[in-house]
Formats: sequence, C-alpha cells, structure tokens
Amino acid sequence: MQTFFGVLEAYYEQGYEGRIEYALWPDNHVELKSNFPLLLDSGDDLKIFDVNNNLLWQGTLNFVPRRYWLDCPKKNILIYAETKQNGVNYADWLSWFYYSPPLKAELTVRTLVGVLFARKQQGSEGLIDYAFWPDNHAELKLDSPLTLHSSDDLQIFDAPNILRWRGNLNLVSRRFWDRTKRNDLIHATTKQKGVPYADWLSWFCYDPPLRARLKQNS
Repeated sequence: MQTFFGVLEAYYEQGYEGRIEYALWPDNHVELKSNFPLLLDSGDDLKIFDVNNNLLWQGTLNFVPRRYWLDCPKKNILIYAETKQNGVNYADWLSWFYYSPPLKAELTVRTLVGVLFARKQQGSEGLIDYAFWPDNHAELKLDSPLTLHSSDDLQIFDAPNILRWRGNLNLVSRRFWDRTKRNDLIHATTKQKGVPYADWLSWFCYDPPLRARLKQNS
C-alpha cells in the first residue's frame, strides 16, 4: 500500500464535454516525476478534509453508477461524473472535487503506482519480460522491477492522464505471425489476449515510460 497527501481534483480532458474523473494531485508529484493526478479507484482508502482542515469524510472507495433520474449536480456546478461514492449524496460528493481552493485529502492506494518497463533477459538478443517499476521501489527494497503475470490487474495511462487500457492480465503465447513495429528492437514470447502484439509491446518501450497501476493477484 502507498499513502499520498494532496488535494482533490475534478480531472477532465478536452472532449470529455463536462464529464470528470475523481482524482487526487499528490503534494510530491514533482518527486514522483508525474505531471498528472492519480485517478481514484474502488478499494482505495480516502480521507477528505474541509477548508478548516477538519475531517469531512473518510472511508473505503466504492464507486457505483450514478442514477440519472435522481443524481444531479448542484446548480452552480458545470461538471458531472458517471459514478458516485456508495452511501454519499451524489451532489455533495461531486462538489467536494469542485472546491476552490481544492480540499486537502489523504489517499491510501491498495495498488502499486509506477511505470511500465521492458526488462531485457540476459543473453537473449532483445527478448524482454513485461515488467513494472513501483514509485516506492526503494521503500519496498526492490533492486529490479516486478515481472507481470497473468491474473494481475493493470491500468495503463497516457500522459496526460487518460486511461489507455485496464483489465486483468491474460498473457498468451505470441503467434509466429505477430510482428513488432518497425522501430522495436525487442520482442517477447507472450502478449495480452485481445490486444495487438505490436501495440502491447510498444507500451513498454515509451520514453518517458507510461504510468500504470498494478494489483498483484499472482
């Protein structure tokens, strides 16, 4: 688990048409070399503080679908979200991410936060393992990245923070006709089921690396 201190943010991108994602800007985003916030996810623990730094809400996040005929934003709020926190009024929950100045918060994630990594196998002529470097690898006393395995849950983000892919890993054997992109000098023996091999492989070769969140189930 990792704990982050920061402020709440209603994160949106051009083309969202007012739709937002619930997010937190970590105070140490410079140290994390991240230029985008952390998207909140069910299962994470969150504490929200009001403008006087008093505890406003705390609990484990459990996002449920918004009920369109009942759950509406407050009149002066021009954003909306497709989900809400279970047990909290939708309008109140949404407004907490719209405050100015932003509300302070403490987020404990039960997933690892870090970057994708192509770990080369020694003496393998470019053969790699799909891997993940946690931001807190020093705290975890890791001297090498974590190898990804089938059954792990993975979220991959573009920069800025747009969810590129999310799912349960199901690594299957690469077919001999699966080719890499022309500029890829590496290869792997497996790929994620349902994702083109060339795309999946390229996501582990980005510079700077793609941000990701990992929950190990293996």
